[in-house]
Amino acid sequence: MSILRTLFIAALIIAAELRCSMQVAGGNSSETGTVTAVSSRISVTTISPCSVWVYAIGYQPFAPAGLSAGAFADSGDTATFTIADTGRYNVLIRDTVTGGALFVRSIPLFPDSSYSRRYEELPQPGVLTGIARSNTGGDTLTWTYAFIPGSPFWDYTGNTGRFTIRGIPAGAYALQYFGAYQSMACPANICGPEILSGEADAVTVFPGQTTEVLK
Repeated sequence: MSILRTLFIAALIIAAELRCSMQVAGGNSSETGTVTAVSSRISVTTISPCSVWVYAIGYQPFAPAGLSAGAFADSGDTATFTIADTGRYNVLIRDTVTGGALFVRSIPLFPDSSYSRRYEELPQPGVLTGIARSNTGGDTLTWTYAFIPGSPFWDYTGNTGRFTIRGIPAGAYALQYFGAYQSMACPANICGPEILSGEADAVTVFPGQTTEVLK
């Protein structure tokens, strides 16, 4: 079975397990936005015209699996997502006019849980670029996906190992890799593609800046 077919099947399975309904309610314009969660519901009140996306915390963007829902909310509107499955979710808020963005992570959705966060601005996103290298031997990680789990942010390193991921909201992240990187301990005829958990990099994205990921 090919890699792409395997990923596609996994996407269908996870998408079937993750059920979500969404509604957008109009409201008054506000200078302060909010992200709240109670039980099975996440609500986002915007401060500008925004696209709002909810992702399962384990979502892998190179194989669209676990995506909950997306919506457009005008300034002051509230986008509400009702999610049937318990767990933790991430919310991406992006200003459709200025491009500013905010990424709110690990929002709990459990029967007795509650969450609340206010925000007053959507800073300009940044860029991550670099050459993916192994933390153990320093080898270049070619033909590998570089991605931030639970988000839509990823790139493919191809035969050079270089990646460039744009539009990432400012913040600290764990940049992970998925691919067929091989070593003497893991020849191609034995080991298939997998999350290279030992190769994750701690990275920080700054507003409106390009960050070079160095080893």
